[in-house]
Order: sequence, then structure tokens, then C-alpha cells
Amino acid sequence: MSASERKAVDAVMNGWGNTPKQVALHRYGGRPVTKTGCLGESDARLMAHTTRPRINGGQKVTSSTQILNLILTLKSQATDRIERDARFRSMITSWASCMRNAGYAYKLPADARSAAMEMVPTKSGGASERERKLAGRDAVCQQKVNYLGVAGYLTELYQRDVVKEYRETLTSVRENLDQRVAAAQKINRGARDHDDR
Repeated sequence: MSASERKAVDAVMNGWGNTPKQVALHRYGGRPVTKTGCLGESDARLMAHTTRPRINGGQKVTSSTQILNLILTLKSQATDRIERDARFRSMITSWASCMRNAGYAYKLPADARSAAMEMVPTKSGGASERERKLAGRDAVCQQKVNYLGVAGYLTELYQRDVVKEYRETLTSVRENLDQRVAAAQKINRGARDHDDR
């Protein structure tokens, strides 16, 4: 597929209302392109007649994207609580100290992972000696400070808190998801039945 064909597909899928003006299409292949495109149209069909979780002070969501954003926001709340927890901060400080003692100046394990990913691989595409040494030291330091134990415990603790706090909202999210799956299955059955004729 050429670059111009890819742009056209993106414009049709996303619609003229969600595409930069200079590449937006109002018609393609002799057919009209809707404001929300194929993705928006299918989302509207799947969201029709479903339970709508409430966000932002009681507003009902209008799209599956808003539901995904809600879930990501709740996950982020749990992560923020973990990162503010004194036990997590202490463990991270100990990990950074362990790494520093081995000559690595990273504040977080994610920083070490990012650095390793940016290292040039060997000619055969494998991990370089520098990358293997960094990964090995990271693993030793994580084990020394019980990174997985502390992070796992706190993740479960704070995710449970968020689930308790937003139980009603998450129940309606689950209902919405189940309803959208059922709607998609019905649409697919209809398409198969139509193809069988």
C-alpha cells in the first residue's frame, strides 16, 4: 500500500471530523465519508442501547474510547498511589543505590530498561555486552531490594482500593463491555448469514 493509499484509508476510517483538514475526505470511491468515519460509525452501532458508565461528575460516556480512557485513568490513580507510598519510594531508593554502586546512575528501573533498549545491538542483532551487563545488574538489584514483591503487593493493594472506590462505575463498564460484545456477535452472525445466501 502506498503512502497516499494509507492516508486515504486513515481518512476514511477516522472520518473527516477526526482527520487534519488538508487530508480529510468527504467522499471516497463515490461514497460519502462520515464525520466520524468507519471507526466512529461502528463504535456508535456497538454503543447503541448499552449501559453507559458515568464519568466527570455523572456525565454518561458516549464512546468506547471514553470507557478506555476511564479505565486508564483509574489505573493511573492506582499507580500514583503506589509511587507516593513510602515503602515503594524506599525500595526504589535502595535499588538506585545498588545500581550506583555498580556504576549505573539510574533513578528508576524503567530508566535502566529504556537505556538498554537504546543500546546498539551486536551485528547479529543480539544484545550487546553492555546491555547484558546492565540487565544483569538491574536483575541483581531488583532481587536484592525485593522489587517484584514490594511492587506486586502495593499494586494489588492500591488497585483493590480503586476497585472498591469505583465499584459501581466498574460494574457498569463490565455491563457495557458485555453488551458491546453481544452486539458485535449479532452483527457478525448477520454478516455470515448474509454471506451464506
